[in-house]
Order: sequence, then structure tokens, then C-alpha cells
Amino acid sequence: MTAPTLSFDIRGLIEAEQRLQLLALPAGKRRRLLNNASKRLRTRNTRRIGTQRNLDGSPFAPRKQKSRRKMLRRLSTRLQVTKLTPDAATLGWRQRRNTRIAREHQLGLPTTVTSKRRSWKIDLPARDTLGADPQDIREIVRTVLQQTLQSPK
Repeated sequence: MTAPTLSFDIRGLIEAEQRLQLLALPAGKRRRLLNNASKRLRTRNTRRIGTQRNLDGSPFAPRKQKSRRKMLRRLSTRLQVTKLTPDAATLGWRQRRNTRIAREHQLGLPTTVTSKRRSWKIDLPARDTLGADPQDIREIVRTVLQQTLQSPK
């Protein structure tokens, strides 16, 4: 089972001058840049899941049974940067159970729920648990890149 991770390419989203400056950054600064961008993306995803919205702004598909509790309540709080190198950052969940739940909701897969006495199957509708639209990516990359290039360290 593969973990839902987020991957995006920033080529074309930044100007040529900034691209050259990014290439000249030492490994420590590139790593800090990726860490800051990942944290900002994590914050946006956490807020979006908290407001029960998909990437396109539509609300999550409602539950079959009437319940007032929000879906995926604690899942968004466990979203974190799982791997960080000077060239790549991975945003996801460390625990296998959280990864499975996020994947089932992201892809709309059927799942089996078990209680003490019985088990049953549920067909989940697809809900965006992790992702970013191009506008978010562009804004995050530009802000973080500008801050990193202007920082004294």
C-alpha cells in the first residue's frame, strides 16, 4: 500500500533570475526552503480539511448516517513532513493507520469497519485529504523563495 504523498514541480512557476539564484543556494538553504514550503502547504491542507472542503472548494460528500461530527478530524493534525533532503520534501503521515485512512478517503476506496460483534463494508466517496491547486503552489513557492533569498543566513 503506497502512502498518499504530495509532489509538485515548480519549474515554470518562478522567473529565470530566481531559478538561477535557487540553483546557487547551498544545500542547507535549499533544505530550509523546502521545509518552509512544506509546512505552509501542510497548514493550508489542515485548514481545508478542518472546513470540510475539497481542493476545488466543494464540500466533502456527506456521511450516510446523520452525524454532526466532522470527518477526518484528527487526520489533518497528524499531517507532517516525513522526509526532507536538500532536493526533495515529502508531506504525508508517518503512522500506517493514518496513511491507510487518508488513502481510502483520497481515492474513494471501499473499506471494512469492524466492531466487537460484527464487521461491514463501506463505500467511501472520494474526498481530497492531500493536495494543492496551482495557485497555492505558485503563492507558497514565491513567498518562501523570496524569504529564503533575502535571509542573511
